[in-house]
Amino acid sequence: MVIWLLVAHSIGAMVEPAEAASARGGASDDFSIESISLGNQTVMPSQWTNPDGVTLDYVIAGESIEISVEVSRGGSGFVGNDGISQLDVIHPIGYVMESFTWITADLYPGNSQTHKITWTPAVAHSILNNSTNELSGGIMLKASVNYAPDDINGNDEMTTQVPVAVLKDPMDVPANTQNQDQFFAGRYPSEGGQAFATGIWQDENSGGAVGDGLWRHSNPGADYPANAHDRAVYGYFTQQTNQCESGYNIDSGLAAVYGVVVVCKRALNSFNFVSLQLHAQAWGDMGSGDDYAGIELWRGAG
Repeated sequence: MVIWLLVAHSIGAMVEPAEAASARGGASDDFSIESISLGNQTVMPSQWTNPDGVTLDYVIAGESIEISVEVSRGGSGFVGNDGISQLDVIHPIGYVMESFTWITADLYPGNSQTHKITWTPAVAHSILNNSTNELSGGIMLKASVNYAPDDINGNDEMTTQVPVAVLKDPMDVPANTQNQDQFFAGRYPSEGGQAFATGIWQDENSGGAVGDGLWRHSNPGADYPANAHDRAVYGYFTQQTNQCESGYNIDSGLAAVYGVVVVCKRALNSFNFVSLQLHAQAWGDMGSGDDYAGIELWRGAG
């Protein structure tokens, strides 16, 4: 499994916070934010376990996720009132990127309402400690409720921070479906240049930590080849055009190896990011004196 985590930044306008509550008083006028949660039965957030055993939810930039905000009202009574609720999506440097506002209508004392919002993260932000493997940071989700008579204001807001990754891929067995990101095995000249064969990287339909399979760089029961410059390259292929989508570069060598019109390698534009961290889960043994199996980022077209 490979996950790309980064710190990204953009520019946005400052937005003033929700209006402060005015006083009337009493527990029955106490509107509060009870919870902020991510996901539903169809799509759940990914999870990361930190070294201390704490599990964090994280999401992927560009992929929609449902946010549920629960607003509750204290006390008891038989009259329902409306509160103005809001969810702000806040970049860690402090500016509001998005806001969602709704009326928590006819909320009776002693009851609660849950409002659902579909959020598609526009940027990625997270911090991965390369020494401890601890994940932190992320985009802040701040929920607030305003009901004018409410004078118990310490529970009117709640903030949670959600790490957002650039992408996540289980490195599963390739689907061989065009226009879908996957990994391509390729053997490259040691002096650099285009792929000329598939090489030793191959899929195995069992044993993966995530998904249905894994990638291995040896034949079953055998050692990996010596002096081979083999790569598993992330991208997609298409038979419909000889051009790549924005954010991808053409790999003509891989296209020739696989007999397709074009193979498009995933690209990262460095000017979009403050920093970039990559995480991959791998296992196995390397022979004494051998080089390592690592993650490469190619400059330009690679």
